[in-house]
Amino acid sequence: SGPVRVGVPEGAASQIVVEVAQKLCDTYPKLEMQLVALPQKFSLSKREADFVIAVSKPQKGRVRVQKIADYRLHLNGSKAYLSQQKKIKKVSDLIKVRGVGYISDMIFDDELDYIPLVDGSFNPHLTSTSIHVQLRALLNGAGVGILPDFMTAPHENLVKVLPDEISFKRSFWYIVHEDYAQLERVRVCSKAIIEGMRAVLKSMPK
Repeated sequence: SGPVRVGVPEGAASQIVVEVAQKLCDTYPKLEMQLVALPQKFSLSKREADFVIAVSKPQKGRVRVQKIADYRLHLNGSKAYLSQQKKIKKVSDLIKVRGVGYISDMIFDDELDYIPLVDGSFNPHLTSTSIHVQLRALLNGAGVGILPDFMTAPHENLVKVLPDEISFKRSFWYIVHEDYAQLERVRVCSKAIIEGMRAVLKSMPK
């Protein structure tokens, strides 16, 4: 019973964690699940969250850390948009298309800064702090952008661009302050979320 506040990346929150949270609320009617899906890092010592799902592993602090699972990201575009462009055969051809991505100076975690790893010719023209805005932009035919496979898989009109050349592997980490790791509501909720995320992410095609 009581509130459990979870800091979790926006994409994972909407595509995976919300369903786990719903099941937890169904099972425990007095439980209050709070999913904070903001593009930021959380201070566990200040109780900004009871535990965090993050894309980078903390290097210090009185925390317990557990790797949840890896996930992959690829460059995607809509079939309609790509059919109107010259065929992209190599990475340098990306200079011919519009890019979609994060606002570079507002990326809250270096693990999300993919664009410089692609090629200097790839320059996003439509950017947002929200990964859902980026997804909607791709679905609307605004250009091509890098998104996690677990977000693009449900959309048949999105296709991977140069999947062999442009592919990134990242990881989700469970992080909790050691003082709160054994609280019953934290322990039960974190276990369910970790298992739920692993099930979804490990079902993704390699």
